[in-house]
Amino acid sequence: MLNKLLISLLLALAMGTASAGKMVLLEEAAEFDTLNVRVSKKGKGTLKIKRCDECDEVRLKITPTTQLRVGDQVLPLDALNRATLRSGTVFYRVESGVVTRIVAMR
Repeated sequence: MLNKLLISLLLALAMGTASAGKMVLLEEAAEFDTLNVRVSKKGKGTLKIKRCDECDEVRLKITPTTQLRVGDQVLPLDALNRATLRSGTVFYRVESGVVTRIVAMR
């Protein structure tokens, strides 16, 4: 009985891993110490950020769908025009370079 259970479990595991598809990276993140960004009245803008010290700068697009979170608050994008953000993370879609959200500390 135990042998049948073990064989069934091994077969199920083998079938599950055989059908697994290729993993695709949809979103990337980059940390920042300070971030200066300007956004138009229509909620559009660009920013440049480095994913690591040795990495090249990446130019990213801010759109009206980009979320801005500072601490526990969601702020309008035009708040980027009034302040320099300190210590946070920019999340963006790898394929399009569109920023999905900016999360910063207070």
